[in-house]
Amino acid sequence: MRRASRGLSRSFFGSWFVMAVVVASLTASGRAWAQAAPAEAGFGDKGHFALSTERLFGYVHARQQDVGATTTFNSISLLGSPISTFASVYTFPRVGFDGFIAPSISLGGSLTYFHLSFSTSSASVSGFLVAPRLGFAGRLAPTVWLWPRAGITYVNVTSDSGGGTSRSSNLFAATVEVPVVVALGPQALFLIGPTLDLGLSGSSSNSTPIAGSPSQDIKETDIGLQASLALTF
Repeated sequence: MRRASRGLSRSFFGSWFVMAVVVASLTASGRAWAQAAPAEAGFGDKGHFALSTERLFGYVHARQQDVGATTTFNSISLLGSPISTFASVYTFPRVGFDGFIAPSISLGGSLTYFHLSFSTSSASVSGFLVAPRLGFAGRLAPTVWLWPRAGITYVNVTSDSGGGTSRSSNLFAATVEVPVVVALGPQALFLIGPTLDLGLSGSSSNSTPIAGSPSQDIKETDIGLQASLALTF
């Protein structure tokens, strides 16, 4: 969704959790690296689990179809905050959970909650994202893997403009991610690679005291390059 960045304060659960896990990742990496070799990370082995903080920063090209109009834009983001006047709901940081149910085969997903408030008015935007997925981790080198993953992303966004005017939007996308995974230590990983959120369907409903709640079709498709951090257990 398009958002103005000026006069905007962002407070969403994901950012605090992201920062906590990032610090934990680096701390655990330093301690574990002195105790074991990188090959003992266990990434991709059956029964192992990966906890990740995803889409921490990166580049996205987005195409939005909203109320009969099409908008395209490019955005560079850091922890969900765009270095431009545009942002996409798909760029917000996520918490990921993936378990390896068989050698190299992962099953999991990611989720986030976000809230944006405008300091110049009583307007606000909030929402959540859920993205189940299936993946395959192929080893390229002793400490490098290619981890393609595919799934479905659902996003719900609610905005309140004040004065009884609100808007509720739902978006569905087919999501494909192909990150290269590099071991920073036996348990800490760095991920970077292309992402695609292909818009499948969506709807938006505006509620006003006079007009009621007319519904309209919307879609959003994003393609980008995103970076993440993860811990394996």
